[in-house]
Amino acid sequence: MLDGDVVGISALDPTARFTGRAVQVGAAWLTTESRGQAITWHNGGTGGWRSYVGLDRAAGRAVAVVRGTSRSVDGVGSSLLR
Repeated sequence: MLDGDVVGISALDPTARFTGRAVQVGAAWLTTESRGQAITWHNGGTGGWRSYVGLDRAAGRAVAVVRGTSRSVDGVGSSLLR
């Protein structure tokens, strides 16, 4: 996926920007920039589970975090990509 060699990879590409925020949106994927690093990510949760998938496409790194909790795992995922 990170090498851009899968069907639907263009869904990660930002197509819109949230007004007044440094967040861009593709097809349900968000791209934010922090410390000069663009991270494309999506999160979610249901039934006592939370998840986060993040990609640093420039560096060729990705992380997926799934945990049985009602608390967000976004911080864990984003820190693993730094």
